[in-house]
Amino acid sequence: MAHKLNADCMALIFPYLSGNDLVSISLVNRSFLAGVVPTLYRTLVFTSKHASQYKKMMSAFATVLNHPHLAVHVRHIVNLDIRAAPQADQKISGGVHSDFLRESTTTLPLCVNLVSFTCTPSIFPYYLPLLEERGHLESLRTRADLDATQAEQLTSIKGLRDICLDSATWNVIHVFPQWAKSIASTLRSLTFYNLQELNMAVLEPVIKQLPDLTGLHIIQCMEIDHSMVLQLAKYASNLRSLAFTCWTPPILEAEPPTLAYLVHLNHLAVQILPSSYFTLEPHVPLFKSAAPLSSISLLIVNKQGRLEEDLSIKDIIRPHASTLTHLMLNRPIDMSDLKKIASRCKSLYRLTTVIPRDNVSAFARALYRSQSLQIVQDLGDLSSPSGTRANKTKKIDPNLSKANVQTILDKATSVSKVITPDRVWTVCIGRLLTRMQIYSEFDGRDLKGSILSTIIHGSYQKNARTTVQIIGSSRLTDTCR
Repeated sequence: MAHKLNADCMALIFPYLSGNDLVSISLVNRSFLAGVVPTLYRTLVFTSKHASQYKKMMSAFATVLNHPHLAVHVRHIVNLDIRAAPQADQKISGGVHSDFLRESTTTLPLCVNLVSFTCTPSIFPYYLPLLEERGHLESLRTRADLDATQAEQLTSIKGLRDICLDSATWNVIHVFPQWAKSIASTLRSLTFYNLQELNMAVLEPVIKQLPDLTGLHIIQCMEIDHSMVLQLAKYASNLRSLAFTCWTPPILEAEPPTLAYLVHLNHLAVQILPSSYFTLEPHVPLFKSAAPLSSISLLIVNKQGRLEEDLSIKDIIRPHASTLTHLMLNRPIDMSDLKKIASRCKSLYRLTTVIPRDNVSAFARALYRSQSLQIVQDLGDLSSPSGTRANKTKKIDPNLSKANVQTILDKATSVSKVITPDRVWTVCIGRLLTRMQIYSEFDGRDLKGSILSTIIHGSYQKNARTTVQIIGSSRLTDTCR
């Protein structure tokens, strides 16, 4: 029957499969090989793991260069992701490896239909001249530490729908209003992360000329607090995704902030940076004022002081219980609150939080009340800036064991997938499979990028084509799910 599948059917099926599955399919016959190649080369990824093994294994860039006939499939690239660059000498922190730069910069012009480009290391200037010629480019995320000439060159990139700038210099901030004006007709999502020189004098004119903006994320910009972001959001009434940093508790303000005017808002992400004893109570009115949300993300960065044991998460969730599909909190959730969330949030599909290592059974029992929850994501010790060191001192495994995952899947009967910092555990035909991530947003060397993705998207992003099944499976003791 396999030989009867035509190319159109294979093109619809193969994108749902992961890396090793695609490789296995390519060995079936020649027609399957021809059908799977476009999916295999749709995304080119280079991470810190690839960088550590550079020269020991062939990169995706080198593969395309060595096999030019594959370049025709590169037009389906969704994301060109360069999250790490190999050093010229791995033993010392030197310049970027010249062979890597040659391979990547030579490959980029072949990607004539490039849609998305992400470059988090400080090597973006090498690719900047090549991006000007990418007429189909829609999404750009980069570390924008550019000089004045490079910043002017950046403004020549047109047609973008999604811009994410990390640690941009004043040169980029200064020219951004001019750039935003030139792409106002297409730009729909704007993200600024850790722009220390960004101020209202620059940002307000930008937002005013982007009335069709649907995503606004201003995170860890020292001179822009949450009240300023909420003020700017009034100029973009069609916002569906909003993220900002709270530097001070909203309760201290004379006029409490409100989100009532954002009637289309679906996702709200708040990064909170408390400096002393902390409670979520001052933030509750802000969430109550919002329209029913489908996604809520709370990232609490507590470098000093201590957290209140009961974070009153139930008071934040209550107004959105009927519509909430995803909840993210980078702290353990109180068990009584967790039970209420599981029973009241009838549409909750994904929960991202810190699973308590010493009480996994109680955590799983609390989730038993949910009939809709399918994905549980554990943030592990990466949610705490000092978590890794603390765990090493206490000799605590930062990852959930197979037995822990089995407990969750046995007791929380609706859950079919558990995502941990290093693995994705999936229930399939009565067997518990483990999938090891090749491209992991949880890579500690890109933790800032992981947090950024969490705040913006409400969950750590993972591409299904970047996982590979590894050995190991055990039959579930209960029913097949």
